[in-house]
Amino acid sequence: MKFFALFAFLLLAFVAVQAAPGRGGPAGGAGGASGGATATANANAEALSSGNGPASATANANAVATSQGGAAGRGGNKRG
Repeated sequence: MKFFALFAFLLLAFVAVQAAPGRGGPAGGAGGASGGATATANANAEALSSGNGPASATANANAVATSQGGAAGRGGNKRG
């Protein structure tokens, strides 16, 4: 059970790092608005063990992520 709590905590930490601001989408095309991303992750893990008795583990996780792509700009001068 300790392993489960530790695994859940590490997994959430990994997700938070991957979705952290600053790792947002690329900017839009020429003249376009830039993309953006926000993320919030909370993780709590607790593992209790007493001697040779049974162990208990509790893991709570909340994650919120939003992403908005940039508006594509107009291409170069196209003449048809």
